[in-house]
Amino acid sequence: MNTQNVPYITREQAKYLLDQDLSLNSNKLYVLASANRDLMFDDEENIGDFIQAVLFNNYEVKSDFVYLNLKQPDNIANNKKDEQFIYLNTFIDPETKSETNQIDFVPFEKATLFSPEMLEELPECYKIYTSEVFRIPEVEAVQQYGDYNNWLMGKEKTKVQHKPKLKARQTNHLKDVQKEINPQKIVEQTLEENRIRDEKGEDSKFKNKKRHSVTMKLK
Repeated sequence: MNTQNVPYITREQAKYLLDQDLSLNSNKLYVLASANRDLMFDDEENIGDFIQAVLFNNYEVKSDFVYLNLKQPDNIANNKKDEQFIYLNTFIDPETKSETNQIDFVPFEKATLFSPEMLEELPECYKIYTSEVFRIPEVEAVQQYGDYNNWLMGKEKTKVQHKPKLKARQTNHLKDVQKEINPQKIVEQTLEENRIRDEKGEDSKFKNKKRHSVTMKLK
């Protein structure tokens, strides 16, 4: 469960509950019985969370994947849906035969979905973009920018980076974009604003914006 005692369930389990009628206790018993036959569970904790999800018809889908959105601080402050998501393109340079990384800024539909391992393996020059203020958990991003039901049903593609393929050299527009967006400045400005708010006894922008990161296992 998360800090608000809302149970976490897997994407597969949430999909199973999507069209279930949980308005009556008799229906809930039927769903639990059928789920025991039809679904896979990770452990006793996952079983307990699923039971709680059915009984109270309230749950969150767990995932440790995130999107990176450089407009995220503005979204939190102004409740906007500005999109400046990161797309990571990894390819083999045909001249050097070495793996090359390139990033661009795109709408949500074209953004890369990052695993914790991908974030760790990013080149040092891109580490600034992995700051907590730019991270949006996968489920939260889909709910805000995409179609949650389609995502749950698997109708929206999961944009996880694949193995690099041989491609012609591509132009990197990163320097041009950085003239407009300075991630270091955004982070420093946000931290400074939070410090001032703390001194005044006010809540910081991100003080109560805790992210939950747990493993998603789809059987």
